[in-house]
Amino acid sequence: MRKSMKLFMIFSVFICISASLGCIGNSDYTGESTVVNTNEKVVVEEKEEEILKNGTYQNPAQIREPVVLKSLYGYGVIGVSIVIRGPYANELAYTANQFNREPSFGYEYAFVFVSYMVPETEKQAVTVSSFQYKAFSNGVECDSPIIVMPKHLMEFSTGTVLPGGFKSGWIPFIVPENEVVLVSYAPLGTPECYISIGDYQTDGTNGG
Repeated sequence: MRKSMKLFMIFSVFICISASLGCIGNSDYTGESTVVNTNEKVVVEEKEEEILKNGTYQNPAQIREPVVLKSLYGYGVIGVSIVIRGPYANELAYTANQFNREPSFGYEYAFVFVSYMVPETEKQAVTVSSFQYKAFSNGVECDSPIIVMPKHLMEFSTGTVLPGGFKSGWIPFIVPENEVVLVSYAPLGTPECYISIGDYQTDGTNGG
């Protein structure tokens, strides 16, 4: 039911950023990470038509820009904070396992660090999975390969997030080179939200 009054809710969004991943392209990278929490205040006007104003297909959010999503289970906060894409991502995939498949000509790996938070004000737990995340380019869904992940990139696995909880991890995609890619999140019964990871190759430095 829509409310006639404008109510405002403030969510403290904890986006985990690995400080050492800022130098992931360097040869002395050890795979160890230090988690840094940054509090970002997201003011949400409780109008259904405005909940996704910064995360629609027409107006996607950007890297490190949290998206507040209203679903059947309540509110959740989705974000992308780091992207590794291009030759370095390909190298990570090949090094992790020789049987990880090679992208077709004109395509490349993209490892995307995603996060999902359930605000403390919510009453229900939410189950999230990497299968709820997809990548799109030029209106076409990109491949979501099942691969052996690099050891220092923790995969975003299926799991339950309780109110106040925060879950994060990496998801691999194979995307076209030099094309803008949108990462979407769409749990059952919820409008999709979109975050743009741009069109450029990156080794993850400064978040990608």
